[in-house]
Amino acid sequence: MAAGGRAGGTRYSAECPHVVYKQDSGLYYLFRTQKYGRDNVSSIYASADPLNFGVNDDRYFLGTLAAAAPEIVKYNGQYYIAALLPGLKGIRVAKLKWAGP
Repeated sequence: MAAGGRAGGTRYSAECPHVVYKQDSGLYYLFRTQKYGRDNVSSIYASADPLNFGVNDDRYFLGTLAAAAPEIVKYNGQYYIAALLPGLKGIRVAKLKWAGP
């Protein structure tokens, strides 16, 4: 599904994977966490195939997000992102606005 590339190839480079399908774009978005805590980071990929986000290939890589273990929820037509607090002792939630593909 996804391995290697910018996000790394260790067993810790794809923690808490989360896939979201956006019907209006026809794309699946993969969020995979590389680091928890104060300097948390997750990589974001987009692909039309939910089983292929690149293996040692960054063609589907979009960028990074300063969040760990992100989960995307759509409620009443609005997308929200929930992620661990940097101190790992709670969850933060914010409205999510999609940009790009």
